[in-house]
Amino acid sequence: PYIHQTWPLIEDYINSALVTEFDGEALYDLNNIRGYVASGEWMLCVGVDENNNIQGAATIAFNNYPLHRVAFVTTVGGRLVCNKDTVEQIKNIARANGATVLQALGRPSIVRLWRKHNFTPLNTIVEMKL
Repeated sequence: PYIHQTWPLIEDYINSALVTEFDGEALYDLNNIRGYVASGEWMLCVGVDENNNIQGAATIAFNNYPLHRVAFVTTVGGRLVCNKDTVEQIKNIARANGATVLQALGRPSIVRLWRKHNFTPLNTIVEMKL
């Protein structure tokens, strides 16, 4: 409900995730993400330190399939957003929203990071611009 007040504080974290992860070739841009979060389609998670200062942010989309509800991490950027505690918090948020699977997309270095937190690489996405 506070996306419009929070957005200026986390926009750079989300933008850095887009630039770093997708090298400008994402299927969505910063304005699309803000729209998805504002409409309630995607969830915004904000990472704060012990002094309640914002250190990063992530967005999550939920997709329903016949056998699972998937929480898909669409962006993650900043400091302190991918460690044991924050991954556990994201898992709890996903479960609280009915998810049975947690997924994320990332370049090889991000895949290595997620593997440290018990994610398993399953498939490789290939793409061709038409």
